[in-house]
Amino acid sequence: MNIKRFIIWTAAAAAAMSLPLAAQAADDSWYLGFDAGQAHYSGLEGQVAPFGGINHVSDSDTGYRFTGGYQFNKYWGAEVAYVDFGQGEEDVTVTTPAAGTFSGKKQIHGFVFAGTGTYPFNDSWSGFLRLGGIMGHVQNKATGTGSLVGSAGTQTSTDWKVTWGVGVNWKLTDNWVVRGGWDQYSSLGNQSKTGENDVNLVSVGVVYHF
Repeated sequence: MNIKRFIIWTAAAAAAMSLPLAAQAADDSWYLGFDAGQAHYSGLEGQVAPFGGINHVSDSDTGYRFTGGYQFNKYWGAEVAYVDFGQGEEDVTVTTPAAGTFSGKKQIHGFVFAGTGTYPFNDSWSGFLRLGGIMGHVQNKATGTGSLVGSAGTQTSTDWKVTWGVGVNWKLTDNWVVRGGWDQYSSLGNQSKTGENDVNLVSVGVVYHF
């Protein structure tokens, strides 16, 4: 057998076999992602309503998300994630009927389980939807003085709530994708323990497909 011809035919056969595998890898793959941006706590203002005084609210902080997922094909996928929303803060100074101060901090993080739907616009751009649930852990820490000293304490809750989001992907290479999105995490917390708050996360990040 001609060794040179054998090598050429072997290389050609390997290349031909790799084409469908490469095409499958582009649509059918595991991936890891990281996103970061601004988390906004809705509904903080008004949870403490003094009869008279000053109410200062900080309802935005840096949030981030670590994601692992599997893309079944170019349209459908599933993922799990850990997300942290930083903290929201509320400071109250009461002047009447008796002086006092209150300082509260709300921290929320949790694990997300979601399905994804992706629609390719072209070879580089696509849009996606995310729908699932979050096992959200909420912690309220409060300190008080004067007439609001009774407000001090710590309350926690862990509850399963709904989350959904939308975004766009920009494919840099076969493996690397840049994405941006908006996600809402609805009614996090327990109304009787920590109160409930929607949290919105606007983020940008990167995804690596294996």
